[in-house]
Amino acid sequence: WALDMNGAPSLVMSFNEIVNASSLDVTQITLRNDSSLSGPISYAFTTSTTASSNSLNLNILLSEVDSNALKTEDGLATTSANSHLIFTGLGAIADMSTNQAVPMTSAQQVLSYTPDRTLPTLRNYTLDVNAGTLTLTFDESVRVSSLLVNRMVLKG
Repeated sequence: WALDMNGAPSLVMSFNEIVNASSLDVTQITLRNDSSLSGPISYAFTTSTTASSNSLNLNILLSEVDSNALKTEDGLATTSANSHLIFTGLGAIADMSTNQAVPMTSAQQVLSYTPDRTLPTLRNYTLDVNAGTLTLTFDESVRVSSLLVNRMVLKG
């Protein structure tokens, strides 16, 4: 499988037979930081989707919710070493004869990993002079500790 965290994040899974793309249940797919079933860091997908047709390869487009959740989880999906995929239950995907993929006994490490190299973009901001607050909204999750307030300039 492959994970691309850059730009429009996506995950591609390859199968040994054609799968029915419409049978995909992303809530049965979890990323873990190691190959165990009980590692300390994991994330189960919630709202990601696929636009793939029935095929040996299934491309899952990570939703903004799932992508941002992964980007805020230190130690998960930041390198190939901490990117492992597992089907957590029966029904993650089915073949063309409706045979369900069986739950996995260990997580599979990613074979191809592309890190997030896209800089966040400021979408909008709100200045409340009465409360003395400035709220910044970005197009993706950002690390709060990376904000350098002394480099900010407000212009009228």
